[in-house]
Amino acid sequence: MPLLGALIVVLGFLGLAKALGLLERNFRVIAVTRSALSVIGDRSLDDLQKETALQQKARELLVLFFSIIGISLIALGVPLGAVWALDALNLLSFQAVIATLTSAWFILAGVGVSLLYFLLKRGQGKESQEHTPLERTLHGLAFESWFPRVPLSRLESQLYRKQFSGIAIERPVFITALPRAGTTLALKLSLEINEFATHTYGDMPFLLTPLLWDRFSRNYRDSGALSERVHGDGILVNAESPESFEEILWKEFWPSYYQADRILPWSDARYPAFEAFFKDHMRKIISLRSQQGKRTRYISKNNLNIARVAYLKEVFPDATILVLFRTPLQQASSLLKQHRNFLRIHQEDSFAREYMADTGHYDFGQNLRPVDFKGWFGKESGSDPTTLDFWLKYWTHTYRYLLDSRNAQVQFYPFDDLCQHPRRGLERLGQILAVSQVDPLLDKVDRIRQPKLHPVDRDALSSKVLEQAEDVYHELQRVSST
Repeated sequence: MPLLGALIVVLGFLGLAKALGLLERNFRVIAVTRSALSVIGDRSLDDLQKETALQQKARELLVLFFSIIGISLIALGVPLGAVWALDALNLLSFQAVIATLTSAWFILAGVGVSLLYFLLKRGQGKESQEHTPLERTLHGLAFESWFPRVPLSRLESQLYRKQFSGIAIERPVFITALPRAGTTLALKLSLEINEFATHTYGDMPFLLTPLLWDRFSRNYRDSGALSERVHGDGILVNAESPESFEEILWKEFWPSYYQADRILPWSDARYPAFEAFFKDHMRKIISLRSQQGKRTRYISKNNLNIARVAYLKEVFPDATILVLFRTPLQQASSLLKQHRNFLRIHQEDSFAREYMADTGHYDFGQNLRPVDFKGWFGKESGSDPTTLDFWLKYWTHTYRYLLDSRNAQVQFYPFDDLCQHPRRGLERLGQILAVSQVDPLLDKVDRIRQPKLHPVDRDALSSKVLEQAEDVYHELQRVSST
């Protein structure tokens, strides 16, 4: 009977806590606290702006504190009141129930059940076709808001400092663009040259501790057979394939830039704590990949780096920022197709949506958060992203912003020219990246294919929007040929 009473208290508390949103409020406290820390370290804000933002965060935390206390008292008081009533009816002993609740074995059992619940929670919903149950469980653990990703990464840095401290961050390469511009192919081609290191699928889900995760997983990790990635674009991947996971780092240190419906562009104001962390992470990736050959330069493909080109130029003055582009109608049509594709995928597979959001892929589907260059999205917030007009506007504002950020470090690269003239395009790529040998690139001429053209109804588009896009495209062609 004491065990039954203890279960009534625990299950009653959990049921009421869930119904009243206690867990969500606790996670919100973590999110608000991290956002406040981001505000403190944001060098783009002056003292008055920081004070205003922190006051708002403090008010929100105060409201959360009182609501958590109130809900906790209700959730615990109601089942304890029920047990007290049963004690008054001589159906069980209130003191015996309290003794059971506070016993070591009951607490340990509760902790074990709770941990199992949290690990499996992220795997609920329809079965994911891309990830096994174990992968979903590990991902759920790695990306829970309470998981200490950054502290563990700093501990890893202390443990492995001798292994990577001598690695210099020299001439890194950041491949970026609005999606569907050929960035994945550019990354894979660049890695044919044995001097670049980047993230792979095998670094997931503990991306911020790549050395520890590699040591733990190497004995049982299987590269697996190549299979087409979820985009349905013919690109085959396995655990050793390169991929865009760098955004996870940016999300950890800059949460205030990721708003509910959009992403804000970065300023060029410096953030030394992040920069030190990022450079250590780059050294770790180079250290891991250098075990497979002489890979001494960091390279990444990250579409959202379009939002922070000015910052990257400041932090890495010897970096090359490679910006790819296609003809606006074809790239916008491809963007629209993928957005519709991922709307379907996210509807059918909840884990696919969570996975992409956790890894910073806000390009398409239910996760869509456009970069609000110069406030364009705020002005066009009523636009329908299931229309070509929306994506053409996004394309225009993106590349106009990138053109304004151009200097010697920012190199624009026409994907269409690469497809039409592969050898010449690969030679140009080698020149931009300043590689020691261009022959490994030229050996891949046969891998270059013309992308499938999308049919476009030009009459359905605004003539003004189309004219603006074509003006930007002509400017991109001009600067990419110089």
